[in-house]
Amino acid sequence: MPLFADSIYHYLQHRGEAVELWQPTAVFSRFPSRKLKKWLGYIDQYLIFPFSFKIRSFFLSGSKTIYIFTDQAQGIWISFLSTKKHVVHCHDFVALKSALGRPGFPKLSATGVFYQKIIKRGFSRANNFICVSNNTKKELLEFLRRQANVSVIENDLNRPYYRISKAEATPILNAIGVFEEDFFLHVGGNQWYKNREGVLRAYLQYCTIDPVSRPLVMIGAAPTAKMKELLSNSRFSERVRFVVRPPFEVLRAAYSCARCLFFPSITEGFGWPIIEALACGCPVLTTDEAPMNEVGGDVVRLVPHAADMSPEAWTDRAAELLMDLSEMEDHDWQEISKQGLSYIRDKYRESSLAKYLSFYQGILHQ
Repeated sequence: MPLFADSIYHYLQHRGEAVELWQPTAVFSRFPSRKLKKWLGYIDQYLIFPFSFKIRSFFLSGSKTIYIFTDQAQGIWISFLSTKKHVVHCHDFVALKSALGRPGFPKLSATGVFYQKIIKRGFSRANNFICVSNNTKKELLEFLRRQANVSVIENDLNRPYYRISKAEATPILNAIGVFEEDFFLHVGGNQWYKNREGVLRAYLQYCTIDPVSRPLVMIGAAPTAKMKELLSNSRFSERVRFVVRPPFEVLRAAYSCARCLFFPSITEGFGWPIIEALACGCPVLTTDEAPMNEVGGDVVRLVPHAADMSPEAWTDRAAELLMDLSEMEDHDWQEISKQGLSYIRDKYRESSLAKYLSFYQGILHQ
């Protein structure tokens, strides 16, 4: 979460707060050993760093200092400072739910399970939390099994997302080999819960019912072997374009020209692409389950959760919804685009960073 931590750090500096950014530094991991680099990095993170900030915290005023943990995954460090004023930002518990063997979640290795249990033990000692969604708050309280001081503050847009004109966006997209407008768009990595294979299956099924099918642009990670296999067995494979980790300007241009963002994740902590797309006037088709339907409010279109139907039935239903968006009259499309823009303006009248500061100050004044 370096970008998230940096945004908080710079905002607090801008507001005139005395703020320091503490993070592990390379000590043992500087040694030139490829085989041991990972394990030497663990020594830096989990032995050297906690020892150093424990000493540094001893010399700071307890009543005037608050310790901000920017991710609950820093739980292994939280236990060292849980008796001091603190707040923990909670994003998602996907890895922890996998470690606990929740149905539908992939299994972790023995070391992965051990690591997640240490994280849980650490953040469970904290008392003050900021969660990115009501769904994350609900899950946090289930893990804590007690009451705590929890505020829900949704993520802010962390880049200047807004609709740019097609005249400005077209050359940006042409430069990466995207030559058509009004395409379907997916944004995300290859994590299992992003459901990228489901995106492809639904899109390829859509192509069979739309004789002039719109292309699909998938921005994020390179395709997996399974995704390549799906495409190799389809006559519509040339309609799919992968754009691997492009710069921000390409992503904003894609949102500004897309017919819709198709974002049928299995689960999320928040679902940043939803608000990014809406801020650029791009309609969204996402999963009818929290937090996706929570983040998108009543301006997004919803597809059933993949676990609620057979794979075939879900693919057919998602393809039908894509077809509906493809055939939508221009004035109707413009209307839902405007609704999304208005929703984002209303949602972020006060920045999340300002809300964070208010929460921090409340803890400091206790």
